[in-house]
Amino acid sequence: MAQMGSEFSRNMSDNHSQDFVIRFAGEGGQGLVTSADAMARAAANAGYYVSTFSTFPSQIMGGPASSQVRISTSPVLSSGDSVDVLVSLDEYAYNNHRAVLSDNGVAIYNSGEFQLPG
Repeated sequence: MAQMGSEFSRNMSDNHSQDFVIRFAGEGGQGLVTSADAMARAAANAGYYVSTFSTFPSQIMGGPASSQVRISTSPVLSSGDSVDVLVSLDEYAYNNHRAVLSDNGVAIYNSGEFQLPG
């Protein structure tokens, strides 16, 4: 991810808006919202525009949950459509969110929990 970050920063001098969307997916109580909030805060402190969106169950823990962060060099009005990085903490989360992964997107997952197809 450090390489993506440095490439993102290098393109800041372009006149085009640069966008990066990451989604954390798993179960409620696994720290998804906390992770997304930390990333959003770091990006905002670095001078980027940020939008976040989280979904989580009404239970205290358990149930499908996700939190998405969009980081951009220009103002953002939504959390983004496609995802550049999908962090899946379990197989259900990967299967439930892989459809929004962009063509050049990256999936990060726990290979001790499950294997990606193919």
